[in-house]
Amino acid sequence: MNVPPGARLAALLLAALVLQLSVASRVEVLGARPDILAVVAIASGLVLGPERGATFGFAAGLLEDLFLTTPFGLTALVWGATAWTAGHIVTTIAHPTRATAIAVAAVGTFAGTVAFALVGALLGEEQLVTGRLPAIAVVEGLVGALLVLPAMAALRRAAADLEPAGARR
Repeated sequence: MNVPPGARLAALLLAALVLQLSVASRVEVLGARPDILAVVAIASGLVLGPERGATFGFAAGLLEDLFLTTPFGLTALVWGATAWTAGHIVTTIAHPTRATAIAVAAVGTFAGTVAFALVGALLGEEQLVTGRLPAIAVVEGLVGALLVLPAMAALRRAAADLEPAGARR
């Protein structure tokens, strides 16, 4: 049976959500809980390119927003923009490597975590900007660096038959 790539990508997103809610939400390092959906969002930019990555990252954030008490759409906005940025960075590099992907994921999850807190504070969620924010962002960056390669492999497999971006029928 041939499963369409869109269905495989949706299943991957749901699997990441289940991992986030069942495993990552129970792990805490220096006050931070790993954000699997953030890593998957950034990996989507690296694998699918800026536009599709932004769409996938936005969907990942929207799914995560369903389980957070912060303003609905905040995570979607931040992870969509972060995925687009990650995709844009690697499309400007002639021959991106695994090291490039790891570096982009580390910086992207760090920056996305800080952006989430700052945009949240602008929306009235001042409690997101605490003295622990730098430590939380560093932990998120390390998690991004550790998990991006497996996330990229899963995304490549899920998107294997996806029509190239910009292709017309």
